[in-house]
Amino acid sequence: MIDVETTELKHGEIPRTLFWGLATENGDYRSFDSTDELCRYLFSLPEPLDLLHHTNYDVIQMLLDGANVKLIRNHSGKLIWSKIGQHNLFNSYAMFPCPLSTIFGALGKSKTGLDDLRKRNYEDCVYGLRGCIVLDETFQRLCGESPLERHTIASTSFNSAVARAGKMPIDLAHEQSRRGGRVEVFSTNEVLADKYDINSSYSFSFLDAPPIVTLLHCLVKTDEWYGPFFDAGNPDSLTFPNGSFETWIFDDVLQRYIEPVKASITILERIRIDMTWIKACCPLITEVYQTKMKSAKYSAEEIVAKFFLNSLYGRLALKGYSDRARILNYVPWRDNNVAVQLGWDKWLVWDTITYTPKANFPFASYITCNARGRWFQQARRCSADYGDTDSLVISSGIPPVTVSPLIGDWKFEGSEVFKANNLKDYYWGSVRSVKGARLDSEGKTISTQWTLKRAVKGLPVVTLEKDYSMTLQKRLMLDNGSTQPLQVNYEHEH
Repeated sequence: MIDVETTELKHGEIPRTLFWGLATENGDYRSFDSTDELCRYLFSLPEPLDLLHHTNYDVIQMLLDGANVKLIRNHSGKLIWSKIGQHNLFNSYAMFPCPLSTIFGALGKSKTGLDDLRKRNYEDCVYGLRGCIVLDETFQRLCGESPLERHTIASTSFNSAVARAGKMPIDLAHEQSRRGGRVEVFSTNEVLADKYDINSSYSFSFLDAPPIVTLLHCLVKTDEWYGPFFDAGNPDSLTFPNGSFETWIFDDVLQRYIEPVKASITILERIRIDMTWIKACCPLITEVYQTKMKSAKYSAEEIVAKFFLNSLYGRLALKGYSDRARILNYVPWRDNNVAVQLGWDKWLVWDTITYTPKANFPFASYITCNARGRWFQQARRCSADYGDTDSLVISSGIPPVTVSPLIGDWKFEGSEVFKANNLKDYYWGSVRSVKGARLDSEGKTISTQWTLKRAVKGLPVVTLEKDYSMTLQKRLMLDNGSTQPLQVNYEHEH
């Protein structure tokens, strides 16, 4: 494993390399005073190495220092596989998507702070590598696949399921029925509230699915405060309005989790979906979840089980397009590319590629529809103030009712004074939580940006203050602090 230490990321500055560390599987550790010294050492080796680096940061610093890095595989801004000379560079964050401190936890270790960079670098390389190997061995033992060989957690988890359930049938029909998780602000008032999370909601959707399901394409007319149906006519945002509009929902989810509902429903299409492959994945999901429940907190078994349960769904819903970056000696003639010259004969080129995904849109649609249905049922029943995909914040004192004693269960997370500002922006007690930002010493929500594109363009680090407390999204604010669904009325030819 390699790891670079740089000057601090500061607004308006470009980080400078201080030194590098490299640890090998046999426990050896070396440090290098510059990127050039590291590269000379690597080029002197007779045999190729597979080198891990955690997140994009190390490869960005290599490119910034002029190293001859070749980008082999990347996806939507995340580097997965690169090369320097004969050596492979694999992003361990793509395999184990968590901070290094979590990986250290599997070894019973903790990270050293920034006040001792030499010690910190040694541990990041040595313990980071050892922790990745332990997690890989644990994943193979529990699920039968190796993240170090598959290179991404999504590929590893999906192929674990394929080994049990067989090849997944490809079905790219009814893509418009496939939507993601739901986030809503039902009240902006400051309240004393309880927070609940669902244990592995998407994984439970696999277990909760009947062997055969019916996908309904409907015209609905509804007037429900908590909004049971999504607006299929709005491709840009997942909204749950009142009024008349088209939607998609599965028959069993409608019957078990949505009804009774204030709505008139006209069915436009019925599509029968065979869920045999989904049901064949269930024994593995159950085994992994049972392992998670028996495992010690922060152990390798618990970490791996979480990775598997959280990432299994992703490959079902591949979208068929991806942003990529390549280092080339020419600029391709494409309408949508962006190119930055690295040297006399090298360009870093970004573009978007499209392909036919090996996905199953009806399966993906069912998993999220089932999760949203269970979430809606309890949000309405408990008069929730806020909710995000697999969690609810409730001030009514009414706890959600579980549909499962283990996986899929609602878990109490605590009570605090709560106030929602907007989607993914709220106060829990005195602490403000904002997605994609952190709090500075003055309590401002800031985001530090240091990306591959900024680095090769010669642009410095930029720190931006983010204000998420703008116009409420997806619902309408009322004078009393509560919110109501948007109102839509579409004309239909059906």
